[in-house]
Amino acid sequence: MSRFFEKTDTSITPERARPGRSNYRASTASRSPRFSSVNPAASRIVPLRAFTLIEIMIVMAIIAIVMTIGVPSMMRGLEKDDLTRAIRDTIEGCKTARDRAILQGVPHEFVIHVEGDRATLNVRALPQEQRGPFAAQTVDMHIAASQAIPAGPYSGFPRPLGDDVIVQMVDVNFVNHMDESEARVRFFPNGTCDEFTVVYSWKGKQRTVMADVVTGLANEFIKQ
Repeated sequence: MSRFFEKTDTSITPERARPGRSNYRASTASRSPRFSSVNPAASRIVPLRAFTLIEIMIVMAIIAIVMTIGVPSMMRGLEKDDLTRAIRDTIEGCKTARDRAILQGVPHEFVIHVEGDRATLNVRALPQEQRGPFAAQTVDMHIAASQAIPAGPYSGFPRPLGDDVIVQMVDVNFVNHMDESEARVRFFPNGTCDEFTVVYSWKGKQRTVMADVVTGLANEFIKQ
């Protein structure tokens, strides 16, 4: 009996009855995820954040607005040639008067005011009594209110000419205005304007600006 129990006792011992079973369990446990050396958080995919197309377009629109407002003023400040600045201011003044006349339905004028040795460029709405057939046009309330608004903060008018820039000739509708203190060039809501020619000189150089009566566009006249 003692041998039987001893034998039976030996048979139920896993290590002695089945020597290979313990190795199998050990190898199975080593492959268990509980004992894996790989970190589950490291294998998780993290989504990347990026800008949407709408956000990019909004940023580009803001940059374009800032450049439109700031670049002309910055270029005028960096411009060392007073003659080039006078040409640019004259063309921009004519364009501003033309745009306002078309958008507001009210004639505007570009004015060259000379007082002593100094000249000033300005843009303003034509007085009511001088508007002629355009005075009878029907104007909306918001347009009528905008007539009293002076030049905006970004238009930069009035602007002075350089101290050394000389106005050599000013013709409006083929009439010389050199003997007058002001030369007014009218721009109308239909896009037309008065005939206009101005000649500036600076340190022996001369440059000319002319306005087209049909389109109302002012450009520098360059001899071919």
